[in-house]
Amino acid sequence: MKLPLPRLLLAIGLTWLLLAGGCQRDEITAYTAPKDDDEVFFTGGARPATMPRLAGGRILAAIVPHGDNAWFFKLSGPVEAVGEHVQSFTSFVQTVQFGENGEPAWQRPAGWDESRDNPQRFATITVPSGGKRLELSVTALTRVDDDYAAYVLMNVNRWLEQVGENPIDAGQLASMVRQVPLEDGLAASIVDVKGQGGGGAAAGASSPAGAAPQQRVVSFTKPDGWSEGQLTAMRKAAFVVQDGEQRIDVTVIDLVADVNALLPNVNRWRGEVGLPDIAEAELPGAVQKIEVDGKEAAYMELVGPSDSPRPLAILGVIQYRGGKAWFVKLKGDSALAQRERSNFQSFIRSLKFSQN
Repeated sequence: MKLPLPRLLLAIGLTWLLLAGGCQRDEITAYTAPKDDDEVFFTGGARPATMPRLAGGRILAAIVPHGDNAWFFKLSGPVEAVGEHVQSFTSFVQTVQFGENGEPAWQRPAGWDESRDNPQRFATITVPSGGKRLELSVTALTRVDDDYAAYVLMNVNRWLEQVGENPIDAGQLASMVRQVPLEDGLAASIVDVKGQGGGGAAAGASSPAGAAPQQRVVSFTKPDGWSEGQLTAMRKAAFVVQDGEQRIDVTVIDLVADVNALLPNVNRWRGEVGLPDIAEAELPGAVQKIEVDGKEAAYMELVGPSDSPRPLAILGVIQYRGGKAWFVKLKGDSALAQRERSNFQSFIRSLKFSQN
């Protein structure tokens, strides 16, 4: 049943009010996102393995729930360049309408170009900015979580991680997101996140003068041939492997367990490599049970279609311990990912956590 716009906005507002006042959680650390990093969980577009994080950058994004899907409109780039398009981005999102087939249509501002040649996106729109061009991606994922506020929170934290900033909790969500009415009683949740250029201290990084040193919460043995990757406040470890034009990225991230159920995250990863979602009943056949540091974990190998322009694969582990959901993820070019399978398995066997 489609709610009238005033009732829809009121419902969303009350949900956030309840989360902020009565459902305070421990620190929320969810990524993205995705659909980062990237995503959490629910990504606004699969990030190519060679795309760097936007430490010090800016992400302007809109989430539009429609039917069983959530549509993501995401503009990213340097802080000032993205900042010049806040109003035009908002106006663009307000033109979005959905047809009978469930797909969106919109009106582009003059000078914005559109293409449909990326199989992992619904559309890519290029936005002129000071002689250069920014990229606005449009993607959709099945929204399997009925808690819309938690869904938005996971994606906001994913985008914060991508720009090198610390996550927020449910009580801070309302200050980060504004609701913009659309046609047909719908509304868009618009988020504007900016990095300050450095990100927080990560495990193994030095702390600011006068600050208490950060406790290392996970230890491991790095396989030969893996190079250190970029750490952020959320990444407890990061590695890169390159072979010619092929590349894989390995990350270790801890998320809040109570908003990171297994199924939506498995489907998020499946979407990143071009595989369809699965149902709850299909989980036992899609993941294997393994032991990591004395506790059971879910292990999966997700290989995308071989006929895609750039076949991707994800080898991943999701484990719940100490109130956290730990995500250990290898993602990148399919051939290289599969070649590094034994190294990845050795890596996860070496993991030791300071929390049970």
